[in-house]
Amino acid sequence: IVVDHHLVPAEPLPAHAFLNPHRPQCGFPFKGLCSAGLALSIGAAVRAELSADLDLRSWLDLVALGTIADVAPLIDDNRALVRAGLAMLTSDRARPGLVALCEIARIRPGTPLGAIDVAFRLTPRLNAAGRLGDPALTLALLRAKTLDEARSLAAQIERINTERKDIERGVTERACREVDAMTRSSHGLVIASDTFHRGVVGISAARLVDRYGLPALVIAMDDGRGHGSGRAPDGFPLYSAISACAHLLEKFGGHDAAAGLTIRAENIEALRACFNRACSERARAAVGEPTREVLVDARLDGRGYEVPRASELSLLEPLGEGNPEPMFEIEAELTRADVVGTEHLKLGLRVGMRQMSAFGFELAAKKASLGQRVRIFGHVRPDTYRGGENVEVRIIEIDTP
Repeated sequence: IVVDHHLVPAEPLPAHAFLNPHRPQCGFPFKGLCSAGLALSIGAAVRAELSADLDLRSWLDLVALGTIADVAPLIDDNRALVRAGLAMLTSDRARPGLVALCEIARIRPGTPLGAIDVAFRLTPRLNAAGRLGDPALTLALLRAKTLDEARSLAAQIERINTERKDIERGVTERACREVDAMTRSSHGLVIASDTFHRGVVGISAARLVDRYGLPALVIAMDDGRGHGSGRAPDGFPLYSAISACAHLLEKFGGHDAAAGLTIRAENIEALRACFNRACSERARAAVGEPTREVLVDARLDGRGYEVPRASELSLLEPLGEGNPEPMFEIEAELTRADVVGTEHLKLGLRVGMRQMSAFGFELAAKKASLGQRVRIFGHVRPDTYRGGENVEVRIIEIDTP
């Protein structure tokens, strides 16, 4: 019995039963469930068939984690499932493993968690053990019965996640050097090397998309065979582009948000040409001409809208894929500017009578050009470090008005 949410291949599958909302004969109207949501559906069906006394609500935190981590659209059925699961994550019903994980991620107890917090602070840690070795460690964390056991496992996972970040940074830097050295323009990127770690190629592909705005395949080669992962800009039909190259691949699968593939070394150059051509053919129809225009949902300057409180922002949850965060334009007085590490920017702001902080990922170089007042485009999020009603701006763009 196979449960899956990826796009369905044309050939028949060697399975007794295949549960997938993308099957042509599936009459379920919502097609956006990931496999965690489908597992919940199977649980509901089994409960009904056996007339069993089984409370499925105890699984909703895991459904929320899986749905967010798999970048499923946070609309319709997923919206209800994830909202209920998020409420469990910081309640007195939270499982010990997730309590310990929140402690490691420096999230204050009782702070309402949003889908963005889960996506960037919890799921990378949950994924780390599987990316570098054995995912059984993560399973053990989620199944831990006591907080002491969970804290020990969470500490191990944090060490692995730190190693994962170091490895991913090296792979991404090497991949970027290859892209920068290319002498011809590309519509789709294919970067392959036997120095890449296969556990982080998906993250590196996402970094290339962020940096170059192009669909990207990053492939780790080993003994004549490559295992790769693909990512693409929002709205781009990644699965279709990879399907056009199926004759060069041993196998592939996924959807438009992410895909995986296996390929022989001798087919890499042909894949570069084929994928580039497929991306070129699909790019204009899929996403149109690129634009740098920032679309603003609300302006904060101390005279109009008040700075939202954390509890007010939580009413919009879950935010993420399919339900993006509001974009704020903020004019503020700069009260503090610090560099965190060597690359990141941490600011203190006064907006009207309210104090708030702001964080800019890899924006440390902007510090020297900032004046007494700043204009920021970014997302306002609950400050899970200070807790309470405090909020923080995640900076997208910043300048001096």
